Parts: sequence; C-alpha cells; structure tokens
Amino acid sequence: MRNGDNLINKPFGCLEGTTIAWELHVYPNGKGITDIGCVSFFLQQTGLQDSKNLILVEFQIYTLDVNSAKVHMYKNINRFINQQEHGLYQITQNYAMTALKNDGSLLVICEIEYSSPKPKISVEQEVKAEPLDEKNE
Repeated sequence: MRNGDNLINKPFGCLEGTTIAWELHVYPNGKGITDIGCVSFFLQQTGLQDSKNLILVEFQIYTLDVNSAKVHMYKNINRFINQQEHGLYQITQNYAMTALKNDGSLLVICEIEYSSPKPKISVEQEVKAEPLDEKNE
C-alpha cells in the first residue's frame, strides 16, 4: 500500500454507548509523508451526529506477539467529537513484523473505556428515622 492508504475495521461499539460507533484506521505505510516506513493507527468516533457532544474516553491500542503477549501498546485519554480522529500511534514496519502471526496477519486490539468529565451524582431525599422506644429495665 502507498503512504496515506488505510484499512478501516468494521464499526464497533459497546453496551455502555449504543449510539456511539468507533473505527480503527490502520495506515500500513504511514498516514503522512513523514510517516513512511511506519504503521500508523488512529481511532475515530463515528456515531454521534451532534458535534457539540464530546465523549471522554480512555483507550489503548496494541498488538499481540506470537505468544499472545501485549506488545506495541499505546494508551491515551482524549475527548472525541463525531468524525474526529485521535491517537496517532506509530510503530516502525520492522517493529510491527515482530507481532505478525504465522499466517502473516497482524492482530490489532483497541480497548475503550468511557469516562465522564463531570461525574453525575445522584442525591436521594433524606429520610429521618423514627426514634426507638427505649425500655428501662
């Protein structure tokens, strides 16, 4: 593939955010002209149509070696809006070769955890307990 050409996985999501979809973009020969010789990875949020909605997520992108150990890990916390890419994660093509499976494929894993910039607090009405009758014996 040429520099700038990319592969995109099928959109994925999770139960916590059913209207939010994600795509992982992989550029086998780098995204930009200065990235030639690298494999570049980007995460893109594609579900929400309202660009005012920001989603704060912690995500990690990594590959597994032939022994299924995590290698080439990239971890970040970022705010996403619709169609915005984040997380330029690059490894050299030679380094990526260490994670190739026996059939020549490269397994890339992306884990996403939703965070909230403003925690929601639930406040319940205070219920006063009735005083207990004390019996003196």
